[in-house]
Amino acid sequence: MQFVSREALRASALVVALGALISGVCVLPATAGSALADLELYHPKSNTLVGSNIISPDGSDQTMVLRTDRGVTSNFMVLCRNNGTDVDGMTLTATKAKGFRVTYLFYSGTANITSDVYGAGHVLPDQPPPDAWAVTMKVRARPRAPRLGTWLITGTSATDDTASDTVMMKVRLPRRPR
Repeated sequence: MQFVSREALRASALVVALGALISGVCVLPATAGSALADLELYHPKSNTLVGSNIISPDGSDQTMVLRTDRGVTSNFMVLCRNNGTDVDGMTLTATKAKGFRVTYLFYSGTANITSDVYGAGHVLPDQPPPDAWAVTMKVRARPRAPRLGTWLITGTSATDDTASDTVMMKVRLPRRPR
């Protein structure tokens, strides 16, 4: 299933109900007074951004893949954008990947929110649209980590728990020497 951004929706002047399925394309528009969480992954070293204005429940079409070595810490930004029409908060949650140590930091890297993100979720404060919260994601592969680590990171609107977005992060490692 392909997801269409709000900008593409406006350009085509297509108006459908939230989540309507048309020819295999799921169009997710923001309606008046609506909440719309939009997550983006940014890798500053490669200046790569994925997920901007794409809404997906499973991270499809919003996947970042990075190749790195064991023992190297890679830094990413998870941008949690309010793409709705009203002031809204967001809850951030994530899955774990075996063999990888991931730390989530908020407030310019001063607040470690990892246990919240892996637990019930970290509640981000209200922001007006189109502002975003920046959460630093530090990923480090342990010596015996598998060759591929995969995380799903989900942001859910504080005012509408059906308005969520998921991005996927993948880290590929070289083969271990024998």
